Amino acid sequence: MPLRLVGLLLVAACGSELPPASVGIGGGGAGTTRQPAPLFGGTVAVALDGRTVAVSDPDRDLLWIVDVDKGVQAKVTLPAGSQPGRAIDDGQGHFVVALRKRGQVARVSMATRTALASTPVCAEPRGLSRAEGGLLLACATGEVMRVAGHEATVVRALEREVRDVLEVKGQVVASAFREAELLDVMSGGSMGRPRDMAAFPKSVTPVVFEPTIAWRTLARADGEVVMVHQHERRGEPTTAASMPNLPPVPVSSGYGRRPPQPTPPPMTMMPTPTPTTPAPTTQGCEESVMRTAVTRFTTSGPVSFEVPGVLPVDAALSPDGHTLAIAHAASHDVTLVDLRAPPTIDPSCGPANTPGLALHQRPRLEHPVGLAFLPNGELLVHYRAPHVLVLRGVGGTEVTRFVLEAPAVESSGHRLFHLSTGSIACASCHPEGHDDGHVWTVGGQARRTQALSGGLLETAPFHWAGDLPELQDVMRDTFVSRMGGELPGVDAITNLGQFLEGLEAPRPLARAQAANVAAGRAAFSKAGCGTCHSGTKLGSTASMPIGKGAATQVPSLVGVSRRGPWMRDGCAKTLRARFVDASCGGASHGDAHTLTPAELDALVAYLEGL
Repeated sequence: MPLRLVGLLLVAACGSELPPASVGIGGGGAGTTRQPAPLFGGTVAVALDGRTVAVSDPDRDLLWIVDVDKGVQAKVTLPAGSQPGRAIDDGQGHFVVALRKRGQVARVSMATRTALASTPVCAEPRGLSRAEGGLLLACATGEVMRVAGHEATVVRALEREVRDVLEVKGQVVASAFREAELLDVMSGGSMGRPRDMAAFPKSVTPVVFEPTIAWRTLARADGEVVMVHQHERRGEPTTAASMPNLPPVPVSSGYGRRPPQPTPPPMTMMPTPTPTTPAPTTQGCEESVMRTAVTRFTTSGPVSFEVPGVLPVDAALSPDGHTLAIAHAASHDVTLVDLRAPPTIDPSCGPANTPGLALHQRPRLEHPVGLAFLPNGELLVHYRAPHVLVLRGVGGTEVTRFVLEAPAVESSGHRLFHLSTGSIACASCHPEGHDDGHVWTVGGQARRTQALSGGLLETAPFHWAGDLPELQDVMRDTFVSRMGGELPGVDAITNLGQFLEGLEAPRPLARAQAANVAAGRAAFSKAGCGTCHSGTKLGSTASMPIGKGAATQVPSLVGVSRRGPWMRDGCAKTLRARFVDASCGGASHGDAHTLTPAELDALVAYLEGL
């Protein structure tokens, strides 16, 4: 049984006190006035000894070292602005942690609790895993790398945004983040994608949900790969008028509305389901456009099922591989799924459901962003607000609470961005402030999710047509009318704008960076692209007709290679298709039709490198 030390934390963010069964070292960390990092998950790593734990703190650029028997041991300072993410024991006495915003991995000594030299890797390091001969690293810019000591080498550069990389029975596989696809790293080919799921909320016309955003991909001991991702609705969202079971709300499209859910009982923890007495999901029929899903890549093909919760940023597998824990950052719960239980299908609702149970904390802790099982089956959960690491026993009850830092690094805009309005949050469609690449149907027209990073406030007026002058207008149109939320106060919306303004545009994919820049710029000029796409952002606040009906606001081209499919309706599946497919604008969108084949190649390569 872990040693219990006593501490007391006043939780300013929640206005309540934690119970006195807490351990930690006090004091508010430096940088508590800055905007917090967007939620991305994967912040907990357990060392090979099974008792030492590393917790990444991207808000303060710290790595916390916790001994589950003795309490918090140290907070290790990492370079300013590094935004630490995934960490892992390298087997050599170090935690290796990905510094997401510095393009490096740092080594932290477990013996001295100090940061050692960092190793340059790629522009946006993400997933880490152990493999034969060292560690594997996945990069959002497409590289899969092998890290051994101070050396980092590229195994392969893929043309996709990669989130996780795993060595499974000698084969290296990776997950494509936005497409939720499993890739064979050595060939670059697809190994499968979660299947679309059909629901029948009205028992009339099937509603299809397609997979997006692979938040976490894991491997079981038998080699089966498990992916936790989102499913997003294809087609026109349901209107409030067609949902008589809901109370009157100012909702025009029902993006985030769902039938009222039963209030969980006021207990510290709900009991964990067992294989013999599974606790069925009580989510019921949803009319929302977003679902959390799990896909198992089995020998007979992918099997997908729905799991309750909003914004599934992290997941972990129990040591025996039977239990999957999912951290839902927006709904503030951890869902346990028994992978031995067969999925069931409700023909009136769909899609497939599996027995699962949401663990609710009383008093509530918010934003679970990291999960890890200990070898004995106990579960660690990292919460942001208040900033604590909770150890749960095999039966689900809380054993110990380790206080990491107070006060929380929080802002009203950050909270608003990650706020669930029922079954969706802003961050659901805009993971980490970017976009999910999904094409929606809005008012009978195809509209692709817009990116919010790279200097949003400079693009005013907002929206596809540039017809919303202020951010408050966007919140009325989207957060209130489509997502079913309540209009926030002016201060919260202002702070939301500040939070989004601080999010950088995505870096270009690595395989696109060897372009002939001079030739690309010449083709860009010849095609007349610079008429609208100008300045440091290569964009404009103007709205222009481009041969597709109503005028469209000119977007920035910085990071454009990471924002497919392209055009406001997603008609271009590749950047090249934008210029050769007449249905995507053709001669009405610049003069690219005047380019020679070689010039078109140079233009596409140039855009891919922006």
